[in-house]
Amino acid sequence: MEIPSFSAFADANPQIPVLGIAVDGTPEELRAASKDLGITYPILLGRKDVQATYGVSTLPTTVIIGPDGTIHTVHTGLLFRPQLEWLTRTWQP
Repeated sequence: MEIPSFSAFADANPQIPVLGIAVDGTPEELRAASKDLGITYPILLGRKDVQATYGVSTLPTTVIIGPDGTIHTVHTGLLFRPQLEWLTRTWQP
């Protein structure tokens, strides 16, 4: 449900890197799903320890990392473009 918002946000804000991280599937499955779903940002295949590293217990979870590399926000649940715009409003590339 949130993929269109993330794609629109990524397209409108090329200065802000948007990456998806999948915790399962094969590279081929991810490529096919990205194409089928119209995802315009890169999707990385993470290992299960990615969930532990960022304290993710529920999907979807969005982690916003600031330009300095520190975690700015961790949001559990669906997130849409207005929220992304608000959470990244102070981003200075």
